[in-house]
Amino acid sequence: GEYLGNAWGLYSNLLLRPLVGYKHQPGAAGNETVGDLATEAPTPTDDGLTYTYTLRDGVKFGPPVDRAVTSKDVAYAMNRLANPKDGGQYSFYYTPIKGWQEVADGKATTVSGITTPDDKTIVFHLLKPTGDFNLRMSMPATAPIPKEVGDCFEGKPGDYGRNVISTGPYM
Repeated sequence: GEYLGNAWGLYSNLLLRPLVGYKHQPGAAGNETVGDLATEAPTPTDDGLTYTYTLRDGVKFGPPVDRAVTSKDVAYAMNRLANPKDGGQYSFYYTPIKGWQEVADGKATTVSGITTPDDKTIVFHLLKPTGDFNLRMSMPATAPIPKEVGDCFEGKPGDYGRNVISTGPYM
């Protein structure tokens, strides 16, 4: 849930792989979204209400987890972000996802608009078209979190960020 530019740079460029990133080029080209954990930044379907991401092969969590990242790890991170007990500082960016507000209000435990039909696919169903959704999915808090570690920090806002399990290229 870190919300400072320096931290975002470290998380997004070294430690974490959100679904979407940016071209590492100077000028306007550097603002173009590209797939990071996902193979590409998808074009929405269903009149702008559905975003389907396919995960790249070969992305693993660093030690001590040391296993392949799955779509369920991304869904788990997003559900943690929606849960105010886990301290998502900028979870308001994701309220267009169906079921997000119900988790934020304590009426549900999982976001109904996030589905994982298989280990490589995650689908987001929105309440309204959100033209910058791929940009929102580039933020560090959307990066996958292994449940086996994240559960250790349930209800402890900020603690997971100090003990992050990396998916980034630093290794």
